Amino acid sequence: MPGGIIVERADGTDSRPLGKGVIPPRMTGIAGPGWSPLGRYFAVSGTNYLDHVRAQGVYLFDSQNNSTTELLSFTRGIYETYELVWSPKDDWLIIIGTVGSIGRDPGDGRNLHYWLINTDTKQIAAEIGVYANSVSNIVWEIDQARIRFYTRFHLVSQGKTTSDQYFEIIIMLDGRMLKKAATREIFYEHYTPPLVEQRNSITDQAVSSSGNYEAEGLFPTILTTIRTHEQVVLPDHTQGTLCRTFVWSDNE
Repeated sequence: MPGGIIVERADGTDSRPLGKGVIPPRMTGIAGPGWSPLGRYFAVSGTNYLDHVRAQGVYLFDSQNNSTTELLSFTRGIYETYELVWSPKDDWLIIIGTVGSIGRDPGDGRNLHYWLINTDTKQIAAEIGVYANSVSNIVWEIDQARIRFYTRFHLVSQGKTTSDQYFEIIIMLDGRMLKKAATREIFYEHYTPPLVEQRNSITDQAVSSSGNYEAEGLFPTILTTIRTHEQVVLPDHTQGTLCRTFVWSDNE
């Protein structure tokens, strides 16, 4: 394997490797936003599917001089890359890493770290860590030399969630940062729920094409007639395996 990114012209007349030999052999895949808005840089995080490791380093390829920079190499084995976000107009890059729980909106919260990368200097312009149960999309305000986003935090008392706290986080391009209280309304104005929800192993369910029946549960599995609410416990598999998903035929 060349251990890099290869850019191919669609008609096959040109092939250009970027950063040959910089991606280690144990890496089995890459993910990320790809090309920057101005088309100079290509940003990805590495993944090892065999070891179920979410990310192994963040790589920035420079197509002008065919160089590669491994950003945040010190995070390998400690932090997991959650998301890479390009500025919509300029080649500023945000790297979002997390410690512990991975997920868009986990109930137990997570330690998030934001690194603002100046791709021209290949340096970290600003860094901040926040603990939150969910975070909003990033608002880029390059004209004002800043970015901002919003966080939601469950306030728990005696094991029960009593209220939510909302904060606005502002990161200036010169490295200064500000955290201040925000409202629920402004948080949800900027928050986009996950496009793909993780399947819940307890409430896994599926409704038949006609809407007459609903199957629910992994072990045992319950079949419900929706109109009458009649429920039947379906027989367990002879090997005692769990139900992973439901597939209905057209005639149910």
